[in-house]
Amino acid sequence: MWSPSLEINEFHILNGDILAQHVSSILKQSQVCVARELLMEGPVNSADLSEFWDKRAAYIEDKFGGGKSEYYDKVVSEFEKINNGQNTRKIFLWFEYNLLCQVNLWFTINLILTKNRNYKMFWVRPKTQDWKGFDSCSTEQLIELKLDACQLSDGEIQSLIECWKAYQTNDKVRFQKTIKSASIEFLKEVSAAHFSRIIESKELTRPEKSLVEISNSIHCKDFETIFPLFSAKEEIFGYRDLQVNKLWSNILNTHPEYLN
Repeated sequence: MWSPSLEINEFHILNGDILAQHVSSILKQSQVCVARELLMEGPVNSADLSEFWDKRAAYIEDKFGGGKSEYYDKVVSEFEKINNGQNTRKIFLWFEYNLLCQVNLWFTINLILTKNRNYKMFWVRPKTQDWKGFDSCSTEQLIELKLDACQLSDGEIQSLIECWKAYQTNDKVRFQKTIKSASIEFLKEVSAAHFSRIIESKELTRPEKSLVEISNSIHCKDFETIFPLFSAKEEIFGYRDLQVNKLWSNILNTHPEYLN
């Protein structure tokens, strides 16, 4: 099934392979870039883009395995497609509201602007402003979301770039100033979720506290049982199972005293 509105000058950036598979019947592969990053974790500050990719490749290799060459082949090469479409005039950004997607979105918009191309950017997003995302959408609903995509204004683009700059340095004050002047309502919640992961003392972070509360409430330490309950409670983070498993293992190994 092909979208009746697909134009030759369109380019679509999809956050992750699951979404890419979901829309494969309505978008042409030649007009698609898959954002395969996890920028809510690891180093994000660097002097230039080359150093940025090097740091990210090293981090992903260390935390998730695979060589640096694999990172460049699967991740960097996708982002480089953004500048390859000579006929591109419209870029459709398929990103959800949760923290994982938002950090990737902020980076992607900043990257697009560094290309110095006169693109019109459209945000394809779930209809309801919650944290559930595209997973439950049918093909027909995805087409509808694409047709209803909202063109980002210059002010909105600048606000999202400012979010990326603030995120790179964990600048809470800059985040607060950006949120105060922005017209994008949910940014305050997303920013708060981000900083709730950063605790300088030995206290548990918000995600860790949620895991402990769930485990204690059901009297169970089995990750397979806990994970879906955590995902339902803390959808705002957009965490995948590997990330949550790492958090849970850390609690078991370093903070067993919190568990019943």
